[in-house]
Amino acid sequence: MKKIFALSAIIAVISAPAIAVQKCVALNSGTLCRTKLASNGGYDWSLSCSTGRTDVAVSGISACSDVRAPAGTLQTNLSSVDLSSCQNSGTCVIDEPLFCWCRMISPAVSQWVSAGKSYSTARDCQYECASYCGNNIPTTTTLITAMFSTSTFSD
Repeated sequence: MKKIFALSAIIAVISAPAIAVQKCVALNSGTLCRTKLASNGGYDWSLSCSTGRTDVAVSGISACSDVRAPAGTLQTNLSSVDLSSCQNSGTCVIDEPLFCWCRMISPAVSQWVSAGKSYSTARDCQYECASYCGNNIPTTTTLITAMFSTSTFSD
């Protein structure tokens, strides 16, 4: 009898579906965030956000685009400008102004959100856009509302 019980228990454990633990956290315009990382010269930014008693790490990326839009405007697909040739050179030649766009990539993926900031040179946009996103999303209601209202869960 003990063998049958032990065997039944092992089979039940092996055949049970995997159950993942999920934690739901409401990110909205009322979420309090502060800048954690907003580096000049890179594309990444991150925030430390609090909702209720839960701390949430939020990370994102920035992009420079020729798409002009007011702050908080959303884009699903964004044509970004390749600035890789600007990284090591002192000059970049792009004939038009560039605009800063921000996107949350974790814990959810948002649409691209216009930061409402333009740059006259490609080098300035590349150097300052991530910093602008990281420093202004927590303090600008238009940006944080747009960012958190368009997110979908990431894998």
